Amino acid sequence: MKKLFLILLVLVPAALWAHTPLLVVEDNGDGTIYIEAGFSNGASAAGTDIIIKLKASGEIFWQGKMGEDYIEHEMPSEPYTVTLDAGPGHVVTKDGPEPVDGFGAAAAAVEAPAKAEVPAKGEAPASEKTAAAAPVSSGEVTWSPAMTMGAVPPTPTRTIEIIFAILGILQLGVLVYIAILVKRARK
Repeated sequence: MKKLFLILLVLVPAALWAHTPLLVVEDNGDGTIYIEAGFSNGASAAGTDIIIKLKASGEIFWQGKMGEDYIEHEMPSEPYTVTLDAGPGHVVTKDGPEPVDGFGAAAAAVEAPAKAEVPAKGEAPASEKTAAAAPVSSGEVTWSPAMTMGAVPPTPTRTIEIIFAILGILQLGVLVYIAILVKRARK
């Protein structure tokens, strides 16, 4: 029973330090995407692989390394996925956000000529409807993903971190105790 307890005491703290990869992909609204990556324990994902892959063809649109904070890159013109590859067991893939106009909206507009619509009696012309629905721009940026709190913001010391530290110290004490027992047994 003592051996089982000692084995668990040595192995459990190591399992508690595990972390999960996190990936954030957002549309900047200007034809680019914002990519941020990290780990659930607050560790940086700097240096990990980021892959943007086209869904239809499976072709790699872009591949590179994660920087210190985030990556901004051109948005593909067709559906795509973004993959964070931080090694075995640490791979996350997310569908990329669709542009506001949708994928291929520009190509569809060129291929299909605009239809002239005749407004119904008492209804406003289409040009007036569009103008009323369009957002008004004040010329200033009010929000961008870069202003958003990151995927892994710095956090103050939490109770769980204190517990992990105590378990680590206990683990070290058990290892020292085992070393002393082994040394006595050899005498």
